[in-house]
Amino acid sequence: MAPRLVRKPQYPDLSIDGFTWLSLGSNGRREAVLSSDVDSAVAFDNRTPHEAFKSYRKAFADVNWVLNKAGVQVDGNGATAERATFSRSNAEWSAAATIWLARPEDSKNAILTSLLVDGRPIYGDPALPEAAKVFADLRHQPATMRLLLRESLARRAKRNGLKDTFARRKTTFDIKTNAILPVVNLARWAGLSAGSAELPTVERLRAAAGSEILPYELADTLIDAFENLQRLRLRYQLAQHRRGERPSDILHRDHVSSIDQSTITEAVREIAAAQKRLAKFSAFVPADEWLQPDDSNPKGRS
Repeated sequence: MAPRLVRKPQYPDLSIDGFTWLSLGSNGRREAVLSSDVDSAVAFDNRTPHEAFKSYRKAFADVNWVLNKAGVQVDGNGATAERATFSRSNAEWSAAATIWLARPEDSKNAILTSLLVDGRPIYGDPALPEAAKVFADLRHQPATMRLLLRESLARRAKRNGLKDTFARRKTTFDIKTNAILPVVNLARWAGLSAGSAELPTVERLRAAAGSEILPYELADTLIDAFENLQRLRLRYQLAQHRRGERPSDILHRDHVSSIDQSTITEAVREIAAAQKRLAKFSAFVPADEWLQPDDSNPKGRS
């Protein structure tokens, strides 16, 4: 019997216990569809020597290369563990998160915050990174809450683009950018403001429901809209795959049934109305009152 060949490790000096791998974005929230990229980050154990970080990042680049070769698309915008911005020590992540929350008006800080708080440890110490502890105190920072909400509402649900598409003035509609991301962003903020550790959009909305700023009825409306859009999005991507096309978030008018057009139109209308309500509410109600219970809802509802 021929001897079994054992591949020599390419990075023998790197310990696999020196870091925690985080899945970010839709994969971190467990909401990935066929068009989703793989976003990643790494939190190094504080005992891992800084001089080893460069070698680790080379190894992480190899991981991303393997994923691409296997047909799994790695994030094209650079949100990957091979970059220094997304591979830091646990202490560095915590310090960075403190700065981001102190300066949420900086759009870059808001983007990095949204990426990290969607992080799910899938390898290594599940308690890392400690940056999550910084975000857990958000409800005690009214000014930061207000700025982060403004950032969350910056991407509005687009009703006009939808009308143009189905009225035959346009041929395509981006369901992710114009409909789904507005709910994801709002739910992320709601989860942070409620101090919830949940990552899925629906669970974040449920965790934050029942407050003055997010009454149960509004949370339920957003949950229904999100779930309907996600199901429809996946169904059309599966159809794209069957046609031999690369799955995307672009819906072509000729492929969308009249029933689905109505579903999308209603969902976008509800999301846009919720965004408008939250923007008005936040402009006139002090931030420290946002999380007070909504007394108009039935008592005892969970």
